[in-house]
Amino acid sequence: DPGLLTLTLASRVPGLQVRDNLSGEWRDVEACCEAGTELIVLGCEALEFASAGRYRAATHRVARRPAAPRISTVFELRMPAA
Repeated sequence: DPGLLTLTLASRVPGLQVRDNLSGEWRDVEACCEAGTELIVLGCEALEFASAGRYRAATHRVARRPAAPRISTVFELRMPAA
């Protein structure tokens, strides 16, 4: 994502995954969250750039789970346009 931060509530239907930068494996984020009550914060590309690489952007995806539809609420914090 191009912004600073992406915030999302943990979904009742899991599927959000983040790539582990050390191992390269995909980790199920919502497996360790309480659905509907916990907030997931992802650092994005602008944060990585603004911090000179100190904070790395979270490479993430949503894995398809055919059991149920997935609904998520997302808020993206972006820098103001110049």
